[in-house]
Amino acid sequence: NYVDLNVFPSPTPKRLLQRFRARKLLFLRRLEAPRGASFFIEVCRLLRDEGVTFSAEVCGSGSERQMIEVLVAKYRLEAYLVLSSGDLEDAAALADTATISVVPSQWSEGTSLSAVESIAQGIPVIATDVGGLPNVVISGFNGYICPSNTKQFADHIRELLDNENEYLRLAHNCLILRHVLSFERWTTELTRHLAARG
Repeated sequence: NYVDLNVFPSPTPKRLLQRFRARKLLFLRRLEAPRGASFFIEVCRLLRDEGVTFSAEVCGSGSERQMIEVLVAKYRLEAYLVLSSGDLEDAAALADTATISVVPSQWSEGTSLSAVESIAQGIPVIATDVGGLPNVVISGFNGYICPSNTKQFADHIRELLDNENEYLRLAHNCLILRHVLSFERWTTELTRHLAARG
């Protein structure tokens, strides 16, 4: 996966601070079992029960959408979480409002486009230790990788929401990786690889 840097612009320092103060979590993925939407709902319930101030947006379509609606109602999370109908094609605009991007994959994950796009916009990512996610999210550098454990996932979110210096450090580190994740670099590496094969 790669990012068109023209579509995913680099934020200003002021914008990074605005994002931190928003305390908004974003799940921008297909609503299918491997992608961990129901896991994220459980994480939101834990955060709410622990008295954490936050908002969350689950954005995407898929076979689990109705189940997610049921869980949100069951746990009475309506005041905290919005299940939006935003299009994944509008990822840049949707992500720009987020403090943290969550990628709680449970299985069957290569390199998450959501994670790559978030990092390119300076949005720290908290992800599970599944598939290729640790190749994109460098734990403690541009986000955090943790096991598929709702308590540990929630703890990482809470710690980052409450620590402005740490948040801004991770956000700046995300921006350092913009070129590495770019379409330009991807095409250069692919061309070099094909030329080497003769």
